[in-house]
Amino acid sequence: MYRTIKMKTALSLQKKKQQSISSSSNIEEKANQSQEEDPEGLSSDALSSLIEDNPISDLENRGVILIQKAIDRDAIGSVIAHILSKDLDPLFQGSLTIFINTEGGNLTDTWALIDVMESADLPITTVGIGSVCSAGTLILGAGDPGCRFVMPRTQLMSHLLSGGIVGNLEEMQADMNASKVEHNKMIEFWKTHSRYETKRAIEKYLLTKIDTYMTAVEAVNHGIVDKIIESKRAEKLKLFKKTQPRQKTKKKKKKK
Repeated sequence: MYRTIKMKTALSLQKKKQQSISSSSNIEEKANQSQEEDPEGLSSDALSSLIEDNPISDLENRGVILIQKAIDRDAIGSVIAHILSKDLDPLFQGSLTIFINTEGGNLTDTWALIDVMESADLPITTVGIGSVCSAGTLILGAGDPGCRFVMPRTQLMSHLLSGGIVGNLEEMQADMNASKVEHNKMIEFWKTHSRYETKRAIEKYLLTKIDTYMTAVEAVNHGIVDKIIESKRAEKLKLFKKTQPRQKTKKKKKKK
């Protein structure tokens, strides 16, 4: 189905790209004009117009997506739209990277995003930063195998499905049955997206009754992510320290 849609949308997407290029060139022209008028720097109007178009739009053009809010239909809708737009664009030959920093949220919307991620033809990398909790952990684990990363200081949290049930007895029973279905979905997901292959192990280590917090190293050990992105500055600092001569400390003479 995707292939058919791609052929139909190729021309319209190409027109949109041309419009985007022309609009960005207009912004550059305005900036150049204002710089000629004000040699010391850009005018406030030109600067604000540049800020409005950047940096989010620039990141999206490069295939970078940010999830930094609670997960709901509005937040996930824009992410799904971006993935579909890039996946259906025959001119886009890159990959997508999703940075995740969220407290979690609606599980139904999370499954919607994961289904789109796993059905897309484009390679999708996920990167956990800051705090990745609850449903956010599922999205992080849904990246392509070998392309699920986490920053060194990221905190992750996983737990059982939680929520409240109200209504009459029949309605409460229906909600309970729906919760069991969602729980089984999570079990099946982690069977293929973590190191654990049994329901017992997943409920022991990931879908626990209380919130299970983990470090980046623990997340790798659980198989939720594949690798920790080491700090470039930390590596440079290590090399710098190795090149520095050790200072000799003078030993104090003991008084007789």
